Amino acid sequence: MPLHLLCIGLGNPGSEYLHTRHNVGFRVIDTLAAQLGCTLRRSTRHHAMTARCTTDDARTLLLAQPLTFMNASGLAFTSLTRQYHPEMIIICSDDLDLPIGTLRWTRGGSSGGHRGLQSIIDAGGKDTLRLRIGIGTNRTTNGHRIPAEDFVLQQFSSTELATLAPAIVRATAAILLLAHHGFDAAQQFANTRPETPS
Repeated sequence: MPLHLLCIGLGNPGSEYLHTRHNVGFRVIDTLAAQLGCTLRRSTRHHAMTARCTTDDARTLLLAQPLTFMNASGLAFTSLTRQYHPEMIIICSDDLDLPIGTLRWTRGGSSGGHRGLQSIIDAGGKDTLRLRIGIGTNRTTNGHRIPAEDFVLQQFSSTELATLAPAIVRATAAILLLAHHGFDAAQQFANTRPETPS
């Protein structure tokens, strides 16, 4: 059966990184796998945790979390794309230039300094679709900036998690919308921030 969609969530392996800002891509994959009733399993060959899932209308998705550290994510990308030749590829990643919980689709472009994206670009994935999840700014209340490499390895506060959790669910919905109805529908959905109750 042909692979309709490969979705790679970026993050760092290991329990010490599990709840950090840099691992929201992993959170999306975990949530999507649970929604589709799939189990992620270690694939040494592909340097990743992977799960092959089928939607109700027989769309086949491969979910992946690279087991290398962030700056070597391209290893999994290369291995998976060479074997499966997916029709579409999505990379889910954190973005500190977006407010927490904001979703943005982009198609190709630069890495913006994100080492995981840069690794994938270097591996030939420059034109992939990307779903960026805002993790908040690294600017403090007094106007100073926390170094990005330190900020992305911080954990979220309970208040931030309350904002992030529904965004992760919206991200999985956007991915499924892409699989079923194409990029334009998924982009419109994800790029529209839900209204907050007054």
